[in-house]
Amino acid sequence: MNQLVQCIDCFDLTDIKSIKISNKTTELRFGDEFCFEKCLSSDELEEAINLAQKCGRRLSFIYPRLNDCEMDIVKNQLCIINAYNLPVYIIANDLGISQIKRSLSLNNLKIVLGRQIISVPLRARPAMRSVMGKDNIISNFADKRLFHLSNLNYKLTLEFLKKSGIYGLEFDYIPETFPLLRKLQKEGMHIYIHKSNVMVALTRRCHTKRLVCKDGKGCELICKDRKFRLYHEVTDELFLDGNAILAAIPYEEKEILELNNENFSLIDSYSWIKEYIK
Repeated sequence: MNQLVQCIDCFDLTDIKSIKISNKTTELRFGDEFCFEKCLSSDELEEAINLAQKCGRRLSFIYPRLNDCEMDIVKNQLCIINAYNLPVYIIANDLGISQIKRSLSLNNLKIVLGRQIISVPLRARPAMRSVMGKDNIISNFADKRLFHLSNLNYKLTLEFLKKSGIYGLEFDYIPETFPLLRKLQKEGMHIYIHKSNVMVALTRRCHTKRLVCKDGKGCELICKDRKFRLYHEVTDELFLDGNAILAAIPYEEKEILELNNENFSLIDSYSWIKEYIK
């Protein structure tokens, strides 16, 4: 049976009583992997923790890449979370979070590396192999030896992560990489996979803010209610959500069967994309 992660953003906590928790959900995740503006404030942490305890679900918080000011805020939040003396999973898209956990001995926290830290060539859209063509020696070699690999194929990298106390790893929904993920499971890593989507690109300057928000004003969190489908002459599967470009990938349960065990969780992230997948 799949371990299913339900994502809850900071907007939902304004009406916490209306949040519907699926019976299939085993873990509640709070925060945002791309934008710190959409992460929980320190004052909202207790509400999130209480909700997870009330529902009897595992609890996790996710953070994007951080600047120095944001890192200081997260450092304080991690100390607050650790003080509850509960096992909590922290999805870190910035290695600095792992260093904070180790340096402060925050032993109640388990660190999961977010997908921004994992490099996989097959993320490219349109896929590089389709651009190169499928029936030539170069593309066939690249397809088998390069596109399916990640930076975790390097043994020293994996050894470093294990010595650093990393509990798990997050990946995009790319079925061609699943054989590699099975090997990582055998190394003791818990694997998370984002259901039906791939992170294609992330911008330091938010595209949504630049295109939609009024000049001279700060972030108005337009992305709370508005998503954008991007039209491309080669592919029509791209979407803009805040500062992230995502690709929609049809989900098939049979493709994850080899990962379907106690060391695997499926993240129901960006569920609004489902309506666009045929």
